[in-house]
Amino acid sequence: MINGQESTSRKNKILVVEDHSDIRQLLVLGLKGLGYEVLEADTGLDAFRQARAASPDLILMDLGMPVVGGDDVLSQPITKIS
Repeated sequence: MINGQESTSRKNKILVVEDHSDIRQLLVLGLKGLGYEVLEADTGLDAFRQARAASPDLILMDLGMPVVGGDDVLSQPITKIS
């Protein structure tokens, strides 16, 4: 295991969900620097869509986003969101 990853050619995929772009970019840069494949979403709805499409290994999510927040996302199975 190197930097939290198994020694395979596949990079672990992380979805970062944060409505504040400065915080999101800081997280993305740090995770990419550690060798992870990083996806970004700035809304809960976009997080649903990206999670369904990309099947990330981990989702880092702001729970206090407006409109569709992280707590709303967590209360629904990903498979039910269209």
